[in-house]
This record gives sequence, structure tokens and C-alpha cells, in this order.
Amino acid sequence: MVVVAVLFQVNSENKVLTELLKTIPEDCKDFQVPAEPNLEDLFPFERNFYMYYGSLTTPPCTDSTTWYVMRAQSNLAITQLEAFRKAMKLDVVVRPGTLAQGAPLGTQLGKHKISLVDKDLYPDYGYSRTLLGNARPVQEFGPRKLCATPSA
Repeated sequence: MVVVAVLFQVNSENKVLTELLKTIPEDCKDFQVPAEPNLEDLFPFERNFYMYYGSLTTPPCTDSTTWYVMRAQSNLAITQLEAFRKAMKLDVVVRPGTLAQGAPLGTQLGKHKISLVDKDLYPDYGYSRTLLGNARPVQEFGPRKLCATPSA
């Protein structure tokens, strides 16, 4: 498994994101994108990156994942960030006071705990159903090595 991570800074409109945001369906369903976007256009101009071997940050937290994290940030406008958060239902409406604790199976790098919200107990909780309980806390770097391309 290979993951390429591009970080974004809120500063100016990203034309590629403008087009991508238009294609997000309102409901979760099969959807054919009208034109295949060139995702490389989302990358920052500078193509230096960090690389390390780790695991996915979402269950099943698969080990043997190679991460490439772009060193420079790409850009997006605040309106684009708001549109993305709305489309992905990422904004919290009401956070319940009591969270059930779950202890998913660990990876080779150790066990972790994820706070889960019981949607039956809190039906109005506005956190993303897709991401609910699917993002784990930051893990210790452990024995991994961080590689980096040279700075420009």
C-alpha cells in the first residue's frame, strides 16, 4: 500500500479543487466522474517529500504501508475548505459528553484506543459517519526511519 499525502495551506483558490468539489455527490452512492482529473495538479510546485514505512491511519491500520508526504504545501481558499468540510460532513454539531472507549487490535507499532460515538445513543451527533472512529491518535515513531529528498 502506498499513500501520497499533500498538505494544504489556506491562502488562495486552487482551480483543480474547484473542479473536484463540483463532482462530489450529495449522497453516498455510485457516481461516475464526468472527466478524470489529473490529481498530480494538486501537488505543490516543489516536489520534495518525506518517506517512511508505517501503517494506515484508518482501520484495519494495515502495516507495510509506504508514506510519501510532500514537504511543501499546496493551496486552497477558505471557501473551498468550507465546501469540502460540508460535503464530507466533517463539522461537529453537538459533541456528546460521554464517549464509549474502544480498543481496536494493535499493529506491530503498538495498540491504540479510539473514542467511538454510539450513533444510536446520539443520533443528532454531527460528526462524519464515514470518519467516525476511523482516525486513530498519532502513533510513536518507534524504530522507523524517516527519509527525505534534499531541500531545493
